[in-house]
Amino acid sequence: MGSRRFEKSINEWHIFSITQAIWLYRRKEKIDSLLFMGMDTHGASEPAFRSTLEVLAANGVDVMVSDNDECTPTPA
Repeated sequence: MGSRRFEKSINEWHIFSITQAIWLYRRKEKIDSLLFMGMDTHGASEPAFRSTLEVLAANGVDVMVSDNDECTPTPA
């Protein structure tokens, strides 16, 4: 039996699903403006950032990100 902690943790499929839901909401509300996206210093941020960009790019969303993979202060 797997670890309960692992079963409840966020994984790449969660990131894909959440990002797709955001895109669906934006489409429903006819929001087609540029999306600004940042990441923090948490260890999982970089892979989550890349997965999110994959979904947004596949849906044709224009995304603005910081230069050189810089972290984005919260709130920014």
